Amino acid sequence: MKNAKYAIIILVAAVFGIGGGIVGQIISRVYLLEDAFDVPLLGEIDIRNNLNNPNLVISNPKKVVVEQDNKITESVSSAQKSVAAIFERAGTTTNEKEFSITDDKTKKTIVHYQRKKEIGQSFVVTSDGWLLSLYTPKELMEEEVASTTYQNVIKKYVVIFENNSVYDVDEIVVDKKSDYSFWKINDNDLPIKTFVDEKDINNGQLIMAINWDGDVWLSYVQNKKAKYPEMIKSSEKYGKNIIFSEFPNAQFKNSFLFNLSGDLVGIINEKLEAEPIGNYVSNMDYVLKNKAFKRASLGVNYINLSDIISDNEKYKKGAYLVKDEKGTSGPKGSAAEKFGLKGGDIITRVDDVEIGPENELCDLISKFNAGEVVTIEYIRGDKKENVEVILNELK
Repeated sequence: MKNAKYAIIILVAAVFGIGGGIVGQIISRVYLLEDAFDVPLLGEIDIRNNLNNPNLVISNPKKVVVEQDNKITESVSSAQKSVAAIFERAGTTTNEKEFSITDDKTKKTIVHYQRKKEIGQSFVVTSDGWLLSLYTPKELMEEEVASTTYQNVIKKYVVIFENNSVYDVDEIVVDKKSDYSFWKINDNDLPIKTFVDEKDINNGQLIMAINWDGDVWLSYVQNKKAKYPEMIKSSEKYGKNIIFSEFPNAQFKNSFLFNLSGDLVGIINEKLEAEPIGNYVSNMDYVLKNKAFKRASLGVNYINLSDIISDNEKYKKGAYLVKDEKGTSGPKGSAAEKFGLKGGDIITRVDDVEIGPENELCDLISKFNAGEVVTIEYIRGDKKENVEVILNELK
């Protein structure tokens, strides 16, 4: 009986002890953390006082743990230095009629730009003045662009950084198949960021979306999936999308994605789809050198064997070329047809890179330019063979 009383006393004490601990934690959060570290019990975490940009507010603050606060602040501040806005040059639009600023002495109108009136965003990709943007002037999307039209277009825009530096545009190189472009300004000391390889984008990773207007959105990587999820794929349709635990808000269209190290992970496009940066910069060196896009084409339809389950070792990895009614795997005159690849072949490597879940055939081909030679390893029947293929230009 005495033992039972002791047991009850111990149980009651334990309950009150746990309850007291919880209450104490809440009190410390409300009174101590909030006062000492400016961390609210509920609501958004505002780190504007720590940044140069007073407009910055973090969405989804519940994703932020206190230990990461300083790291996020540091990464956001650093990343914003590489983000720039594209404006129509003052005086070329009617935007300036909304208000005017006049110098008291000269009585002349001051050239000005209104924040949040930008028409596009861009990101520094080289220190010598090249930026990447999902905004492309519609005049430059025409099949043929006259030289005078091109010159008039580039004079129409300026690029502005967070420190209010305003730059004229020297060149614009357009990818007419993907609606994005590279913009050149006259500066040889721009801050650049490391590009994150797609294979280093992992599930559960915390990612920040940052836009020109000073908004920051936090989420976790949930998965990656092919942009074109059909079972039978084309070697010319490439790229993956990053899937987040939550859907981004409309204000983050055309914004840029960073990891906690401040490295560039990807871009949120006009459809609010997040794409790895590799979708955009895989051919960048060629494009900036030659001022033109020449995307490569192998010209095959295939099944990625990593997408299916097979107990046959031969069919566990690689790209199985699908036969059409003529026994070929793509259009007449394709690079694959010219160099003897046939339906039923299994491509296992491209330039010694093995095809697998992280290296699809379409993604490997997208890293090359038209006219380049690639070595393709394939299996026909039970025999492994190699062939050198000159890639066509994607039309």
